[in-house]
Amino acid sequence: MDLASDLAELASLAMPNQSPKAVSYSDKELEQAGLLGEDVSPLVKDILQEMREKPGQLNFSLFALQCANKTYKWRKASASVSASPPPESICGITGANDDHPDLIYRSDALTNPSPHTQGGLKAACGVWNTRLNEVWHIVLPQICDLVVANGIDYTSISAAHFGGPPVVWVAVSPGSVSSDKAHDVSELILAVLRENGDEDTTVEWTEAVSFFL
Repeated sequence: MDLASDLAELASLAMPNQSPKAVSYSDKELEQAGLLGEDVSPLVKDILQEMREKPGQLNFSLFALQCANKTYKWRKASASVSASPPPESICGITGANDDHPDLIYRSDALTNPSPHTQGGLKAACGVWNTRLNEVWHIVLPQICDLVVANGIDYTSISAAHFGGPPVVWVAVSPGSVSSDKAHDVSELILAVLRENGDEDTTVEWTEAVSFFL
């Protein structure tokens, strides 16, 4: 992505409710915030350069820049783990860029081997007018308990729709759950769904990272 697109994506993290004014950070402030050195995100470097050259036009807080830098470092570290991702991880989620989350496991992979849209990407939608939506308030606490009871520290559990059957979408930290483990827990999740009259929903596991804002 170019700088203009990335800046638009970060606009919500800019300092709110302030009139344009020059914002300048000293080298000491940048060093303390971890925003100096070779390992700093190219995007953050470009933003800081723009802030110096065009004072008053950009007004990003140190916190916003740190968030962008942490995201860059995580993506860089994730990319170095494996140069050849498993086949399931090739099919990602559409978004603002190509850094889609890796798919660990899909419960209907054998019966529905090609559920994704053209180009190998899929977009998440709501689950309105489905049985999953009707019983979500009942099954979600049980699903959370099952995941935790199996020693999995999840980042989120959501209901989603990707153009095929409804999906229980479990997100976990990168590298924390194997496909075998995801399969075993998915069988338990599917049992809970079936007990509540949902015969259609599948389960997907994806890698995700979360930040406290």
